[in-house]
Amino acid sequence: MPIPDKKAVPFEDKPVLLLNGQAHSDWQHYRIDSDFLKATDAWQLSLGLPDGVFPVDAVRGAPVKVKIRDTVILSGRVDSVTRDVYRRGVTLSLSGRDDAAILVDCAAPVFSARQLNLDEVIASIVRPLGITRIRIQASDMTRNDRIHIEPGERAWDALARAAAARGVWPWLDPDGTLVIGGPDYSSPPVADLILRRDGQGNNLISLSDMRNIQGCFSELILLAQSHASTTDNQKLKLKPVD
Repeated sequence: MPIPDKKAVPFEDKPVLLLNGQAHSDWQHYRIDSDFLKATDAWQLSLGLPDGVFPVDAVRGAPVKVKIRDTVILSGRVDSVTRDVYRRGVTLSLSGRDDAAILVDCAAPVFSARQLNLDEVIASIVRPLGITRIRIQASDMTRNDRIHIEPGERAWDALARAAAARGVWPWLDPDGTLVIGGPDYSSPPVADLILRRDGQGNNLISLSDMRNIQGCFSELILLAQSHASTTDNQKLKLKPVD
């Protein structure tokens, strides 16, 4: 999204990219993904350089952190660097992904077909690829199934299948910690989406609501399991779907 005018948005609300100890915040456009089901979150920022000098630290593979105010919202590395030169100036565009990218890009370091459980996948696949900060966020894991790992399989796919066998899911916290567990649906919402006609207190630029009758069913039943917990076992209530 484009950066609004400085008078409209306080400086501290803009994303700040920390690259080799230097903070870059005067961005023209930015995009930051955050998806629980995506293997790795992507980011992209474009920076105008009035003096025409490109930062020497903006190279592929450089570690970065993205912050808003004092909160780290993403830790990762630079994937690509694009330098555009125009008659009136130059522009630097950086894009990358969070620290889970290495699990997506690399194959599991397994050289023969093996049966592994989640603990063995973490020890023999995840840690050797450099992911050392790991937190298990689940209690009373009820399943300890082994999965079949083939040579050449993506490390993230092996981890996701091993986690699913125990009823959990992997994701990365903004600080780069690999979390294996499930979301806490009992916690209160962290924010409200606001879009008023008078513009007071808005945190949305646009909102779209689309409803389509194609492919609709008269009844929709969801079958699922709780994430690695034997507590709160109760029959789910059925609700009509509009």
